[in-house]
Amino acid sequence: MIWMADYLEDYLQYLILEKNCSNNTVEGYLADIRQFFAFISSFQITTVEVNRDTMQRYIHMLKKKGISAKSIGRKISSLRSFYSFMLREQYVELNPVSGIHSPKMGRLLPHFLTPQEMELLLTMPDTANVLGLRDACILELMYSGGLRVSELINMDVRNVNFDQGFIRVMGKGSKERIVPLGDMAIVLLQKYLYQARSVLDSGLSRSLFLSRRGKLLSRQSIWGMIKKYGKLAGIKKNISPHTLRHSFATHMLENGADLRSVQEMLGHADISTTQIYTHVSKQHIRDVFDKTHPRSK
Repeated sequence: MIWMADYLEDYLQYLILEKNCSNNTVEGYLADIRQFFAFISSFQITTVEVNRDTMQRYIHMLKKKGISAKSIGRKISSLRSFYSFMLREQYVELNPVSGIHSPKMGRLLPHFLTPQEMELLLTMPDTANVLGLRDACILELMYSGGLRVSELINMDVRNVNFDQGFIRVMGKGSKERIVPLGDMAIVLLQKYLYQARSVLDSGLSRSLFLSRRGKLLSRQSIWGMIKKYGKLAGIKKNISPHTLRHSFATHMLENGADLRSVQEMLGHADISTTQIYTHVSKQHIRDVFDKTHPRSK
């Protein structure tokens, strides 16, 4: 008899070796599947005994707990992938997730800062000290490059090309892309590398950004740092690392950038993901029209 853990170990190897999924993607899939395993174990149902009714009961339980439609959709997607693998390996005869639809989600517009708020946030770190200079560099890169927090913390010193003015970014699914560096980002990066990183570096790391102990920065420390500077700037919005990425895309489109270029810089595989920012941009155009055209009212 094969135990749940054995199925999961096989699936893990499939994700890593065949699908070439990133660590974050693998961890997300496994967390969702383990949560489902805990649910079916409480009913003494084995992995291979799961049917469509079991799936419906699980989704009903998630809804009762107040789990968002987006999170439920992700969990269904994880289980669909897992049971597709189980069917392929002939561990099950039917995929119990087949025909199960994700809950309908209202398309939420991303939160972003105004250019004025963004400028204020960028001035908050004290660049006269080592950590402040590092933080200023992080904020500038995340905003001017539209980087994900995972892309930033995994960046290597060798990814920076000052001569040609770009950085190599390793995005989702280990897909590499080239992101241009603005003049301010270049100035701050050079200053950080020569004045701050050399102080933080223990000599053992190639990571671009380091903690005060010379270790790799965590996602949580970046979140905390952005929250801190947002509070110092008096920004009332609930901001996160992704807010800077959203602000990058929104400001680019509002200033005339074409959608395809923004898609490339964000590292979106599908342009439909980038198109959400056009809704924000259209609202900006509407606001400008209402405020400035004599016949708008």
